[in-house]
Amino acid sequence: MPIPPADDNAGVVPTRAVTLSEARLNDALFRQFDVPDGPAYPWSAAAVGDANVRFVIDAAYASPRMLALQSALPAGYAATLFDGPSPGADSPSLQDRVVAAGKDGLWSAESVSAWKYPEQQLAAFFTAGAENSPDARNLLATQYGPRIVRMRIIDGVETDVEEDSPQPLRVVRVMHLRGNVPAALEAYGDIRKQGQLRTVDNSAVLNDAIHWVTVCQEDLQLYDAAVSNLKLSLRNYPNGIWSAPSKSALARCEALRGNLPQAIELLPAPEPDQPPKPADAYLMRRWQAMSAPAASPSNESR
Repeated sequence: MPIPPADDNAGVVPTRAVTLSEARLNDALFRQFDVPDGPAYPWSAAAVGDANVRFVIDAAYASPRMLALQSALPAGYAATLFDGPSPGADSPSLQDRVVAAGKDGLWSAESVSAWKYPEQQLAAFFTAGAENSPDARNLLATQYGPRIVRMRIIDGVETDVEEDSPQPLRVVRVMHLRGNVPAALEAYGDIRKQGQLRTVDNSAVLNDAIHWVTVCQEDLQLYDAAVSNLKLSLRNYPNGIWSAPSKSALARCEALRGNLPQAIELLPAPEPDQPPKPADAYLMRRWQAMSAPAASPSNESR
């Protein structure tokens, strides 16, 4: 959850986030997320006083070879292939642009550098065999499902045959991550229908699919449907990997459809005898303030 400004308290959830400059000037913004009788929120105004900024870029884009190739492209096929050290004042590099973004004192040029870790991890991934490596296949096993059963004619006999889904979960996740939420919602629903057939252990795939269904429904403000599916998910997968975020989402969706008292009751601590998460503690205080009875008019004028 983004850090909201102190005066953003009218709605069920915050509507905007503070800027870095605002956060540096007001530590009370971070104290909104302290947990009563629990831990203090670990971030503070002092902690964001010095910013080290790292930008992500593939080293190939900074190669002079890419600049030469970009320059050789015909006018009708112009494309940006190079994003390295600026060859001229008219074409600032990514690093130049990041430095310029902090020119008003947010960060210094010396604090800006390239973050090589993502590129290193990607290189290691391909070196190990990419998605064909055993580790990757184990990690992505759920994303390849669900397995489905189709009727095929084999040697003139109708036979049920196990097959991979033509639209596995991984394809729909990419669709969702690209921002096509309505299409992703429909495709997640299709996966849930496929998983009802006789398959080889589709439990994890179905758990994932129904979770992302509810995420899409909340994004699309379909709160009634989201509540129904969240309850179904928590009933079918009470100890699943998505159970904790589903509990928080159920409370949030109940609040967003106007059921504040019920939403407050649905924000338990993640574990017995443990404090709530900072975001949940913040929402509980926010909702309690919103649902508190209004003060009665003063009788002083009578």
